[in-house]
Amino acid sequence: MKKTILTILIFAAALFCAAQNDSITNISVVQRTDGSGLVDINFNLYGPGSSYDITIEVSFDAGNVYTPIPSVFLSGDITNISPGENRQIVWDGLGSFPGTYSTQSMLKIIANGEVSCPSTLTDIDENVYTTVLIGDQCWMAANLKTTKYSNGSPIEYPGPDYWAWYNNTTGAYAWNDNDISWKNIYGALYNLYAVKNANGLCPTGWHVPTDAEYTTLSNYLGGESVAGGKMKSIRTDPDPHPRWNSPNAGATNESYWTGFPGGIRDYWGFFGELGTRGAWWTSTEVGSNGAWSRSIYYSGPSIIPNSDFFPQYGLNVRCLKDE
Repeated sequence: MKKTILTILIFAAALFCAAQNDSITNISVVQRTDGSGLVDINFNLYGPGSSYDITIEVSFDAGNVYTPIPSVFLSGDITNISPGENRQIVWDGLGSFPGTYSTQSMLKIIANGEVSCPSTLTDIDENVYTTVLIGDQCWMAANLKTTKYSNGSPIEYPGPDYWAWYNNTTGAYAWNDNDISWKNIYGALYNLYAVKNANGLCPTGWHVPTDAEYTTLSNYLGGESVAGGKMKSIRTDPDPHPRWNSPNAGATNESYWTGFPGGIRDYWGFFGELGTRGAWWTSTEVGSNGAWSRSIYYSGPSIIPNSDFFPQYGLNVRCLKDE
């Protein structure tokens, strides 16, 4: 790959945070001249909060469109930063956006008060998940695959018993095609009763996102028409599973949410759409017994709200950290 250096020529001098009195000042941005593509960012942070998490967004078109820089390409004063002077961050510009060059580059620094996002999350079954901070939301970066509720109670597993799947009203999960080898690839498919179970599906301190929280995510990523592409993995057939069927249109995974098409299990217990559709429950009810969900397809970059799944349907789940 050709080695191209990012050049930062324009920068907004002061940006205000969510709290009115919080501010970032005395910003300097200097690109190193050693060919590494590293950019040194220095600033002062002021505010009444005791600690802040820093996120940085970059625009390559003079500020028309900003893209979040994944935290893996940032080091230094990023998380749990106390207010003060001489805060420093190093951005691996070449690593995060290889081959990108623009004379109209701009950076945006955002201080998120009291927001923390651990690098990993462990569920009651000792499954470990990576996480990603997107805006001020801390998400799991993989689908949930626990077989127990957060209090340790087992979730029902009907397996190939289609009638037991259809009749379950307390909570159930499935592996695609009733094959546990799919567990670590696409996670589990949960019916809505498991999502709503009072024992808690997500680990303590985390929850199944609401419809509004998914909307916050998609709005942060540019709106429903493009957010799905930024949320789905770029792995595409003929890559081995997990991957999307071709063409996987619009996939960039710029957010590092890394969505995969785990398909669905319908109310009769039949499986479908593996490779073509990722579908995730929200916790927001609609109608007398349904709930909103979100779907991303292999054929385009949109993330689409759905309200037409029966509660017996099995969909994937992502957990969101409590505020």
